Order: sequence, then structure tokens, then C-alpha cells
Amino acid sequence: MPLKSRKHTESTGVDAVAQKHWLGKTVKWSTSVVTEIMHMCMGDSARTTVQALERLQYLELYLWPNFTCARSNDDYIVSVLLMLNEKHEQGLQSSMWQMFSNDFGELFDDAIGLMIRIMQGTACETVLDAWTVRSIVVRFLVACFSSIETACVRDACMPLVGVSLWHHVTPIVRDRSMEGVAQLRKFWKHESKKWTVSAKVGEAEAVRRTRDRDFVPSLVRDLLRCVREGEHDVFVAGVLELLIDLGSQLATRRYVNLLLDDWKVAELCARASYGELAQRLRNVVRFQVRDVTGQTLTASEASDRNYQRLVDLQLVAFEKLPDELDALIVAGAGRLGIPHELN
Repeated sequence: MPLKSRKHTESTGVDAVAQKHWLGKTVKWSTSVVTEIMHMCMGDSARTTVQALERLQYLELYLWPNFTCARSNDDYIVSVLLMLNEKHEQGLQSSMWQMFSNDFGELFDDAIGLMIRIMQGTACETVLDAWTVRSIVVRFLVACFSSIETACVRDACMPLVGVSLWHHVTPIVRDRSMEGVAQLRKFWKHESKKWTVSAKVGEAEAVRRTRDRDFVPSLVRDLLRCVREGEHDVFVAGVLELLIDLGSQLATRRYVNLLLDDWKVAELCARASYGELAQRLRNVVRFQVRDVTGQTLTASEASDRNYQRLVDLQLVAFEKLPDELDALIVAGAGRLGIPHELN
């Protein structure tokens, strides 16, 4: 069938479902309709179908009014995220969050919960494959973190990028980042106390704290695994874009950046086929500002920071591979600052 005819047929099919279930005199809710529409969103014409659903106000008139009774259905949650992603793609950020002021936190929790279940290998009851759903959730996160000036979005998102991420950072790197910043050390001490044996909290709160601490690191591990194995490019590109956005805003950069730097995420991605995105991420990670305060580094401070990195590299080489990297260990810092010398 010619492309134009196929698109017209699919659009007509969506129009018919819309007229029957939410554009008529009464709204006829059924989860089976959501599944039927999800099937229409598969294949090469998925974007065309989603655009048609946006035109027919699928989210506003059918999905969201039934959030309370339908949120336990995986296809329903994925459908809501698909429509939100489409609004974001069309540049409708200024109006897309208005309908969610009361229940957005619950939707966000459902989306993150769905992603965690997929990461853990738990069954996901949706007609789409697991990696497609992962990519949809990541696009949703991109949309969220580009709108953190919106109160309901900010309240839901920010716990995922808090100081608890530093549990996954190498202790010596973490300690050095806190040197001379008393307030930051105080934050970390308070965070550490939450995980002591004496810190008694309810089960629900413990689950939420664990989620906030582990979600972004788990996402980055998935990214690096895909990069290493050379698969799931759509997911990889989405996560890289998300990390670039997180690193580009002081509010979200503050604790994320140290994790990305410590794990050498940009460098590992640059070795694969993600050069442009990896370079953008590297530029963001290496941006010459203090992550905590946002103050721009002076030329001298930037030079000192780079020098310290080189010294750290030499110390690791001396500890781990003293014979193989003896030339690196005894080289001067000025020489190591030249890229082709390191290569």
C-alpha cells in the first residue's frame, strides 16, 4: 500500500475509535481500547498515529480523566507517557503540565516504578517490547527535567538527583569534592545517617529512599552496558540526552556531575559510535564551574583542577599497573596535559 494511503487508513482507524469512545456524547472508558490503540502505535507509522491521537485530544479527554481507575495498567501508563512525549516534541511545554497539578507525583512514581520493574527483569504487561518502553520512559524524563521550573514536576523529579547519588561515587573522589565546602559536608553527613541501623523508617519510605538513591546510577549502568555491546541505539541516545540536560542545569548538575565524572561516562561513550552526543556530554561534565555553587572557575583554579586529575591518574597507575605504565607514572604533568602524549 502506498505510504500516503496507509497513513490515511491508520488515521481513519484512530478517528473511528475516537468518535466511538471519547468524541461522542458520552465517554466510554475501557482498558481494552487503550490496548487497541497501543497496537496502532506500533510499527513504522507509530509517530503518525501518535500525532493523530494528539489532534484528537486522546490524553485530555480519555486517558487522564481515568487516571485513578486505570493507573495499574501498564499499557495505560505507557500511553500517557507517549502522549506527553508528543506534546514535548511539538514544543507545548508551557501548557502540557497544567492538567497534572494534583496527580503528577503519582504518575511520575508509576513511570519510574515501571522502569524499575523492567530493569529488574520483572514482567511488564504491555504490548510494546521492554526496550521500547525504556526509551519512552527516558523521553518522558527528558521532558520532565526540561521543565523543572514547574512546581509539580520539580517536586517529583528532584529527589532522583539529590546527594544520595554520592553513595555510588568512589569515596576518595567524594571526599575531595567536599573539601572546603562545610555546608556540603553537612548535607552528606545528614544523608549518611539515613542509612544507619538506627535510622528507623517505614517500609514505603525505605523503598522510596532506595529508589531515589539507585535509579539514575542503574540507568547509567544500562547505558554503559548497551554502549559496550553496541545495541539499543535509541535508548542510548535518549539517556545521553537526558544526562546532558541534567548536567546543563545547576539545580540538577550539583550531584549528578560527580557521578558522571567518576564513572567516566562520556569517555566510555566516546569510544563507541556516539561521538557527537558523547562530546556534548564531556563538554558539560568538564564545564569550568563549581558544581555546588555554580561559580565560574578562574583560569588558575581550572588549571589546578586539571593538574590534580593528572596526579590522581598517576597514583592509580602506580598502584594498579606500575610496570606497564612506568612512563606515565614518572612523566611531568605538563607533558600529560597533551592529548597525543597520553594516547
